[in-house]
Amino acid sequence: MKLEYFHYELNLRSPFRLATGSRRHTDIIIVKLFYDSWVGYGEACLPPYLGEDAHSVIAFLIKIDPIRLKMDVPIYETLEYIDGIREGNNAAKAALDIALHDLLGKIKNKSIHELYGLEKPNNVFTSLTIGMGSLKELEQKLKIKLDVKMYKFKLGGENDKKLIEDYLSISNKPFCVDVNQGWSNKEFALEMITWLHEKGAVFVEQPIKSDNWKEM
Repeated sequence: MKLEYFHYELNLRSPFRLATGSRRHTDIIIVKLFYDSWVGYGEACLPPYLGEDAHSVIAFLIKIDPIRLKMDVPIYETLEYIDGIREGNNAAKAALDIALHDLLGKIKNKSIHELYGLEKPNNVFTSLTIGMGSLKELEQKLKIKLDVKMYKFKLGGENDKKLIEDYLSISNKPFCVDVNQGWSNKEFALEMITWLHEKGAVFVEQPIKSDNWKEM
């Protein structure tokens, strides 16, 4: 097995604002695994709030012994080796996990659901994420003609309700929200979730701090 990786910046059309800050790009590490004539690809996406960056991912990948990445043993054994190298580093581990599954699927000529004996999903689609911003910014983003079935809104700021009301005034497509742990307590979160349910939100993601188990 041969391992390669490279770093690039995913530049955004406009500033991406969420409860934890704003950014104009996201760092990405692409992992490539070579086995005979096949190549498996994986990705480590590195938004800053996760606490990992390109340097930490590369520092972890350098520790990988490509000889230990085997395709003639159950994939979980290889993943156990990767996980045991060092605690944390979940972005790097995810990239390797994805690449190994991509490689295995190509070798066996099977999709992931076939590899695991699962039914083929027929209703899978993605959403387009929209960060916090003004009505003008929202209108500009919605003008981009994409085959989008659902929008995901970043909330957790001072104008959460206005952003949703602005959206509903110009679109009738389904929407969901990601608060990125931005609401302060369960009472306010429940109030907002109830309001969002009434407005038609499909689901609410990460309403309060991830370590606040009691209130969650």
